[in-house]
Order: sequence, then structure tokens, then C-alpha cells
Amino acid sequence: MAPPGPAIGVQRLAAAVRAEIAVGTHKGASGDEPMSLEQYVEIMCAQGAAATQGKDVIAVAESYGINAADYGTVGMYWSSKMASDPKVADEFSKLYAKYEAKFNTEPSAADEISF
Repeated sequence: MAPPGPAIGVQRLAAAVRAEIAVGTHKGASGDEPMSLEQYVEIMCAQGAAATQGKDVIAVAESYGINAADYGTVGMYWSSKMASDPKVADEFSKLYAKYEAKFNTEPSAADEISF
């Protein structure tokens, strides 16, 4: 079963943030979540595990239905939320531990090298 795609508003949010940045009016996270914090952390940890295993991290994001640019925009949103709300930062930490454990079960590319 394929992982769920991102929330509907990710592409619209990405376009809006890029426009705000271009004219210097971007002030951080506001409005509806572009995707849930849990899904953001899941993709982050899946990419981290893929990198450790020598796999393509962009392909991992795409397997969740999001491209690298839009995922970066989602990251800006959640980074801003975590910086301004300790409860969000705490939830991030809990989710990170959950998904890091889930995805870091395969050996890394370095584990396969012997001297």
C-alpha cells in the first residue's frame, strides 16, 4: 500500500510562500497545516534512513506524493511552528523518536563494508 499523499494545500502553500519570500513579506507559519506534523516527521525519518542506506532521498519524498521543493516549504512551516510553540516542538520530538525507530531497522551502506 502506498503511503498517503500530502494534504491538498501543499502546492498552494508552496506557491504562496515563494511569492511572499520574493517580495519580502513572508513572516513564518500561518494558516492551515500544509500536511500533518506526523506525516512531515514520517517523511523526514524515511529520508534520513534512506540517506543512511545510500538510497535516493528525493525518491522517498516522491513516494509520499510530494516533491522536494514542496517538502522544503512544509519544513519551513513546521520549523516556524516549532520555534514559536513548545508544545509543537515536544510533539515533534515524540514523533521523531517513533519514526526514527520505525525506519532505522535496515543496515546502512556503511554496515556492509568490511576491512
